[in-house]
Amino acid sequence: MATAIDSSRLFGVLGPVAELATSCDLATLFCFRCSSNSLLEALRWPLVQALGAHLQDNSAGTVAGCSCLAALVRVARRGDVLAVGHVTSRLHHAGGHAQVRRAALEALVQLAQRGDAAVLASISECVEDKDASVRCAAVEALAKVSHRGDTASLDLLTGLLDARSIFEELVDENGVPFVIDVEYNIMRATVLQGLAELAEKGDIEVISRITAIISGREEREVRQAALDALTQIAPLSMGETLQHNERDKKK
Repeated sequence: MATAIDSSRLFGVLGPVAELATSCDLATLFCFRCSSNSLLEALRWPLVQALGAHLQDNSAGTVAGCSCLAALVRVARRGDVLAVGHVTSRLHHAGGHAQVRRAALEALVQLAQRGDAAVLASISECVEDKDASVRCAAVEALAKVSHRGDTASLDLLTGLLDARSIFEELVDENGVPFVIDVEYNIMRATVLQGLAELAEKGDIEVISRITAIISGREEREVRQAALDALTQIAPLSMGETLQHNERDKKK
């Protein structure tokens, strides 16, 4: 029979564990079978605190930052305000590495409550990040954290389909200018995938925007992403017809 556990006493015992946790893989530490639910819950709060403190440590490297974010996903519950706050802070951290920002976006997908306005605002700012992979991760996160049919998120994503200016005069972390057409098309394909997740089935405005892309002169990956999105959003007969016409063009 499991006995009740004094959380305040346990926190004192966990002090050394929390300190150790800042330099080890907490996901591994936490993911063990525990026969006591009360022990499991008592562990959760100090571990989230320890991970959060480590994330705010400016001296922590890229690998450590990503490990902490992965651990938070395993430790914290969805909607944990403290955990979400720590993760969100990494999106705009001065001097932060793109890999950490991308990991933070992926963590928010797992931790944030769907429709959280503050989280969505922070994610939205990342669609203009200087790193291409972060921009794509932001689009994916926006589609997953927003409620289906969310007007603001849909407007942002559809606007990105023509937002070539985002890619102008940008350089990567090594100071090398972007190959604009390549990066732009990757972003547009990602946006189309996001629209497929976010738009309500039968959304006329989104269907019209995607159909225009299919009808235009687009790169293969963009056209395919548009077709895939349309088959998920448009009425079944319309999606099948467009897919059939596209197959005929390839013959």
